[in-house]
Amino acid sequence: MSRPICPTTIFMSSLPARSPTYHVLLRDHLRSHPDAAERYGQRKLEVAHLITGESRQAYMDAKASIVEELLATARREFAL
Repeated sequence: MSRPICPTTIFMSSLPARSPTYHVLLRDHLRSHPDAAERYGQRKLEVAHLITGESRQAYMDAKASIVEELLATARREFAL
């Protein structure tokens, strides 16, 4: 018996710990704004080489500015 394929998203951030609300906010913003999702995806591809077996910190740091930008836009959009 084979296991069903289950899509999974892992959210990692070098920013200070936040409530899960920010994860959902970013996810919903990216789902409703394909242009933002494209920019975010492109940034992830650009910095993927920074992931090492020992650490993802440099990768997370390299994404931090776009994550903050997208979250700020989402907070304004949802009046948070």
